[in-house]
Amino acid sequence: MPQWLELGSPVPVGVAAAALIAVLVWVLIRVPLRPAVKPWRAVVRQVVGVLSSILLSILVLALGLNATQGWYPTWASLAGAGEVVDVSTSGRVEAESTTTAPWATGQPSALQEDPRQNPAFGSQDWSDPDRSRYLTVTIPGQQGQAGHQALVWLPASYLSHPERFYPVVLAFAGVPGSISTYQEGDMAIGQRIEDLVGEQKMREAIVVVPDVFPGNLDTECVDASDGSVRTESWVTSSIVPWITANLRAVADRQGWATLGLSAGGWCSTMLTMRHPELFGHSVSMAGYFRPFFVGEAYRPEDDAEYDLARIAEQDAPDVRLWAWTAMDDEMPYTELRRFEPHVKAPTSLTTTLLESGGHAPSVWASGLPVGLSWLGESSQFSWVAA
Repeated sequence: MPQWLELGSPVPVGVAAAALIAVLVWVLIRVPLRPAVKPWRAVVRQVVGVLSSILLSILVLALGLNATQGWYPTWASLAGAGEVVDVSTSGRVEAESTTTAPWATGQPSALQEDPRQNPAFGSQDWSDPDRSRYLTVTIPGQQGQAGHQALVWLPASYLSHPERFYPVVLAFAGVPGSISTYQEGDMAIGQRIEDLVGEQKMREAIVVVPDVFPGNLDTECVDASDGSVRTESWVTSSIVPWITANLRAVADRQGWATLGLSAGGWCSTMLTMRHPELFGHSVSMAGYFRPFFVGEAYRPEDDAEYDLARIAEQDAPDVRLWAWTAMDDEMPYTELRRFEPHVKAPTSLTTTLLESGGHAPSVWASGLPVGLSWLGESSQFSWVAA
């Protein structure tokens, strides 16, 4: 199909708008000028005309939003996530060690041992101690910056094994979005992890979802040039220490992973590549590899400090990256192809491409269990009996 006929082009919007105008003309002019028509026929025509104009108005609005936001760039993407058409690895291509690390154990601190007694968790529902649970907490800021909410998921064994320390997944939603993204429907990350544990593809892990886009402010997870936004510092200097102080998290960076979708995918890869001393793995779904601000830009355009292609080329951090995107999702796909040639060992990049799907929740939902399974191939996240 010619590109100008694709769903993400302006042409469908124009066609729908023209049809709407035609219907409105028919309703407002032609129908009232037909007094000879039997009354019941006139009523039917007007009802049909009004309903058609309403539906076409909704269609024009939906197509217009889609054209600007790029959710469904092709007609095929309307059918949901397409088939995987390519899986490739760049940089460090040797197989990950299949050695499974045992559960880390030790003597927890008073704050770590039992979250029910930890004031950082406030008032929560602690009924049925043998089930997994989502908790909402507030993680303080730094240097006078305000704190923000975060969603925490604790696996089913967390309360019954106070001696056990768990790997950590630090997850990020997109913009617009919220931390509850990872608590709902097919994106419910706790359920996905439990499914994979049952299939012996991954071990239980702690999940923390911080609100890095408060009020849907597109921070791109960076520290602003003028210091007005310090999201990266909040994650690395407040969130990570909060997790290690209040939760039984493994100390090994190979037991820490970031994960995100869309703008959150960018956050995931950026934070892992810029802070390999904290994170060993990144799972990115439809993310990109340099900041793209919606609204105020907190860093200069083409800022080399946050250009991950430059970091891959010059620094080659020892981290594992996984990228999942649909080939008709133009910006993330183009950015992935730009980034990929710069990756070299010891960085490892596994790319999984879908034939279609666009920039849509169906793509992210289908990628989440695949990305977690990939994470489960590493020694600190690999399955071990509970």
